[in-house]
Amino acid sequence: MLRLFPVLRRAWALQGEQAHVAITGCNAKRVLFGAINLRTGHRVVLCRPNMEQAHFQTFLRLVREAYPGYPIALLLDEAPGHRAATSQRLAAQLDIALIVKCDGSALARAEGAYLRELSISDYRGACCRR
Repeated sequence: MLRLFPVLRRAWALQGEQAHVAITGCNAKRVLFGAINLRTGHRVVLCRPNMEQAHFQTFLRLVREAYPGYPIALLLDEAPGHRAATSQRLAAQLDIALIVKCDGSALARAEGAYLRELSISDYRGACCRR
């Protein structure tokens, strides 16, 4: 989630006086849904106002549209929209593997052609790298 705060690190004020920074308390927020092709670096990004499952499902369709006919595996956190039954069903219909845990056991249970091309350690490293 991106929060668009006002700039607080610089403001004009007389030396020794507190700078006045007007804030509304209603900061603009945006959520970026994103996927990256580990082989090519191609990115698919969708910006939405919140993390509703409908937005995540739109993102799933966008990813499938970007890679028709290719095996797709998405590493996810445990956001409610990712775990929702309707999101899980849509991912299955679109033939997208949703991997919610970043450990070998969850990856080993995941099905799909992507496991034939990359080892589990490749996915673990990609998801745990900071």
